[in-house]
Amino acid sequence: MPTDYWSLSLPKETEDYVPRLLAIAKLFANAEQYGIRLQNIPNKPYCEIVNVGSQLDIDKAAELAQTPLSQFLKLNPCFKKGSTAPDGPHRLLVPSHRVQSFKQNLARLPFEERVDQRQRDEELLAEKIRQNELLAQRMRDEEERNENQRRREIIPAKHYFSPTPTQQYQVHRGETLSTIARNHDTTVDNLRQINRLSKSSVNSGAYLKIPTSSHTAAIKQISRTANTKTSGGQVYVVKKGDTFFNVSKRFAVSRNSIASWNNISANSNLRLGQKLVIKGGGQQVASASPTRLIRYTVKRGDSLMQLSRKFGVSLNDLRKYNPAAGSKGLRPGQNLKILVDNADRAT
Repeated sequence: MPTDYWSLSLPKETEDYVPRLLAIAKLFANAEQYGIRLQNIPNKPYCEIVNVGSQLDIDKAAELAQTPLSQFLKLNPCFKKGSTAPDGPHRLLVPSHRVQSFKQNLARLPFEERVDQRQRDEELLAEKIRQNELLAQRMRDEEERNENQRRREIIPAKHYFSPTPTQQYQVHRGETLSTIARNHDTTVDNLRQINRLSKSSVNSGAYLKIPTSSHTAAIKQISRTANTKTSGGQVYVVKKGDTFFNVSKRFAVSRNSIASWNNISANSNLRLGQKLVIKGGGQQVASASPTRLIRYTVKRGDSLMQLSRKFGVSLNDLRKYNPAAGSKGLRPGQNLKILVDNADRAT
C-alpha cells in the first residue's frame, strides 16, 4: 500500500488545508518561476519585550511608545482591559525602533499618572457585576436542574399533558385527524397530544378523546396571543449566561422594549430556555473584529480631528458617543468614550 500523503486516509479538514500549505510553500520557493514578486522583509526582530515594572494603562503605553493604539493593541492582544494586571506580569511588546524613546518617556512619567484610578475602579465594578451575574446564572441553572429532577420523579412518562376536559368520539369511515379537528374546533397537534398519537393518521372505528369547547376556546386564545406577540419579530431562546444587557446589545434594542414585548419586568432575571419576543431588532451577527471601549482624558491642544486619527475612528463615532464634545468642544481634563476596533490595520 502506498504511504505518500495523497494515499493516506485522513480527516476531511486535514485533506483540505495541508495541500494549501504545500502549494504556498512551493510558490514561495519558486516565486520567480511563477512571476510572483516578494517583498523584502529585513531579517531582524520587529518588537521587543519591555518590563514596565508596575501597572500601566494601555492607551498611556501606546502614547509613550508613539505608536497608534490599534497597532499597539495588536502587539499586546492579551490585555482585555484598559491596563496591565495589578499583580503583573508587567511586560509589554513595543516596536523595536520605539523601545528607547518608550523607556525614556516612561521614566519621565510620574508614578501616580500610570493608571487612571477612576477607570480602574469602573473596571473593578464591572468585573464584580459580571461575577454576580455569573453566580446568579449558576444558581438559576441549579434551580432549574432541581426542578427538572422533581418533575422526572413525579411524572415518569415521556410526555405529560395537564388534565383536559374531554368527550369520547368514534372515528367514522373516511375521516382524518384534520377533518375531526376542524369539525370540533380544535387542532391536529392538540388531538395528537391528548390521545398520545405518534402520527397523524387514525383508523376507522377507533375512539378518540375530543377536548370540550371551553378547553378549545382557551387553546385558540393562547394561539392568538402568541401570534400577536411574535408578529413582525422573532423569538429568541435564552442561553446560559444571557442577561437583559447582552440580549439587548445583540439585537440593538433597549432592555425596556424587551420587557414590554414579553410582559415582564426589566429588573427580573432571565431563565435558561426562556423564550423572548424580539421586535424590530437586527439579526444576531458574529463580530468579525471585537471592539474595546477606551476612556481618554482630553489634553491641552487636543481636537476631535486629531483624536479620530490617533485612535483610527470616525468623527461621527466620536460625536455619537460623546455628544457634549460635539456641541461644546473639547476641554482639558474632559473624559471621552472611544470605541476602538482591535482588528483595524495599523497605518
